[in-house]
Amino acid sequence: MNLIVLAAGKGTRLGGLSQNAPKIAALLPHGSTLFAHFVSSFEEADSFENMIVVCGYVKEKVELEKARIQEQKPITLLNNPRYSMAGPVVSVWTAHEYMQAEDFVLCNGDTYYSPQVYSEVLEYSGDGVVLGIDQSGAVDPDSMLVRLSRDGKLMKVGKRIPKDETDGNSIGMVLVKGRQHRQLFLQIVKDMMGEEKTLEKASYWHAILNQFIERGYPVHTVVIDSREWQEIDTESDVVLLEKKLNHDAG
Repeated sequence: MNLIVLAAGKGTRLGGLSQNAPKIAALLPHGSTLFAHFVSSFEEADSFENMIVVCGYVKEKVELEKARIQEQKPITLLNNPRYSMAGPVVSVWTAHEYMQAEDFVLCNGDTYYSPQVYSEVLEYSGDGVVLGIDQSGAVDPDSMLVRLSRDGKLMKVGKRIPKDETDGNSIGMVLVKGRQHRQLFLQIVKDMMGEEKTLEKASYWHAILNQFIERGYPVHTVVIDSREWQEIDTESDVVLLEKKLNHDAG
């Protein structure tokens, strides 16, 4: 099982906290980085054999952070040279060889996930695709909203789902298990690489899941407690993360 982390973008909204580094390598007030959290959870989860981080902006900062941490399991850094011109689907495709070879968890590199999140996503038995979602009701303009069927399967994911049709939001983590599902996932990504609209900066990788559903394949969901994850976009998000980590430590 591979853990694939998308971390090619800039952290411009973090202000001075970014230190001209991608968000995954920016030093947070508690003295660590998101990269360090990813490595810790990766090494704690027995299911993961490899961690692949797709970099772009100031890749050297991620390389330095990797060198600082004494890794116990293989960590590979890939480079997306088009990170400044194209959307995240290109970053997904950058890791396509690893997705083809093994089942994988794909997630955003600008998000903190507790070890519990990985455990709950990986609990899914059998082959399939599983998206982690939050149903706490806490959303913002950047939230990736979800609409679900009565049995909890994903019907649509995106930023423009009407409020009265929203059943939560994505935590930015998806599990893909089974050769057939991996092949379809990669075929969809390959098809999207030829579409101009999906390569725009404003696009999002969750569109892959919408295509998955349109082709007749189910996308399952698992509900994650809002206390177990935190997207890091702004300095206020860092404050929220600090509170969560302090609560866990207490």
